[in-house]
Amino acid sequence: MNIRYLKHNEIDKIKWDHTIKNSFNHLPYAYSWYLDCVCPNWHALVTENYEFVFPITLRRKAGVKYLYQPYFTQQLGLFSVEEFSSSELKNFLRIAEAKFRFIEINLNASCLFLEMRSETRITHHLELSISYDNIFKSFNENTRRNIRKADKNNFTLIQNNDSNTLIKIFASETGKKTNLKSKDYLLLELLIHQAIKKRTGKIFHVINNDGIPCAGMFLLDSKKIMINLFNCATTESKNLGAMYFLFNELIKMHSNSDMIFDFEGSEIPEVARFYKGFGGAVVRYPYYRRNHLHWSLKWLKQ
Repeated sequence: MNIRYLKHNEIDKIKWDHTIKNSFNHLPYAYSWYLDCVCPNWHALVTENYEFVFPITLRRKAGVKYLYQPYFTQQLGLFSVEEFSSSELKNFLRIAEAKFRFIEINLNASCLFLEMRSETRITHHLELSISYDNIFKSFNENTRRNIRKADKNNFTLIQNNDSNTLIKIFASETGKKTNLKSKDYLLLELLIHQAIKKRTGKIFHVINNDGIPCAGMFLLDSKKIMINLFNCATTESKNLGAMYFLFNELIKMHSNSDMIFDFEGSEIPEVARFYKGFGGAVVRYPYYRRNHLHWSLKWLKQ
């Protein structure tokens, strides 16, 4: 297998996106336009005709280049039209390790091979191929009860392109619990704009009884997967069940389809329980970390 390392200006993005679009393990995070937003100077590992592609998301700190997982990209790693083996994946990782002394990235779920013994992270997938009534039966009792309560609060769901309101709610509520900085919100705004332009992004708002947006979600809709990139709600609306209403309505809207709803998982137990309550199955993907920094540079990634 002849693998080439390409700098950003050497990447043929038409060939790259063709592979991502047709990959058996397709994820929208790996499109060139998406990577251009979250890691503008990304590099790549590719085979001769781009049958296999692996995004290299790099940054520099104190003169040291390293690989990291950009915000708003849950999984990256190796993509190809045909399924790949663990040995083929290792060929790419070996080159990455030779070039970067520190790597901390999430590979996609198709990169999870038992012999690699990687740590894993989780997401939750819900198949929407059956009727809503049957999907609803798979919800746990607590989730069904909270949906019924929420339905009494006169919420409505609308779709529009109002990213400002969505980000404002996110920043004032969920954002307070994160390490997001002003530049990260600018990135999020750019990402939403580009995703909508590419007809891959959708914004949904929950409107309360006073006609005011009180919760919402930015959804990535690409081929057969819908990804909950982020959601948010005011404290008051959350207490009234707005999040249960939001997820239930979106699941209902897309039932009887060939789509998979990706809750985008969470390592936070409370959030994971919420997602699992909708009947989502746990899907694991590798967390890949390698630290070959000289001892004097260990502080860089503490």
